[in-house]
Amino acid sequence: MKFLAVSFAVAAVLAVPQVVLAGDAAAGMARATGACASCHGMDGIGRNERWPNIAGQNDLYLIKQMNAFREGTRKDSLMTPMARPLTDRNIRDLAAYYSGLPADHTSPPGDGIAERGRELAGACAECHGADGRSPNREWPNLAGQKADYLIKQMRKFRDGIREDPLMSPAAAELGNDEINDLAAWFATLKP
Repeated sequence: MKFLAVSFAVAAVLAVPQVVLAGDAAAGMARATGACASCHGMDGIGRNERWPNIAGQNDLYLIKQMNAFREGTRKDSLMTPMARPLTDRNIRDLAAYYSGLPADHTSPPGDGIAERGRELAGACAECHGADGRSPNREWPNLAGQKADYLIKQMRKFRDGIREDPLMSPAAAELGNDEINDLAAWFATLKP
């Protein structure tokens, strides 16, 4: 029954038109040279295992997350203060820059077992794609993402620290081993 409710919610979100003003990738690159690059690099690859790879990430997803950090609806000790001074234009420009970078990275699987994660990932495919690349620009690509970052985020959804109408119920029943295995699977997928 829970799967059916999530499927209806997914269908409703897919029906919403995705309209956003395009950002300027060159302006985004200029802005990224400061604080953004210190964690995400100019190449969009997170500088440690707990920071996400954002190269080639969906632009609308990046915009949505930077807005959430700026507005305080998503909190992080590093990202929240970095996002607060950003204008809407800055956010669109950064999203244009990082989403336009080549996504050709994979990450180590961490402590999970990727093959078991592959078996579990069928439940994730509708939103994140069977290959870890989301069919919806408002949702994240997971292919090649850092396993530690994915583990941290899935646990936050499961534990109610981070809320989302689709991810929170999807993660609610996952145990630590299942989360580790899913993270291992997505980390090793080629974006």
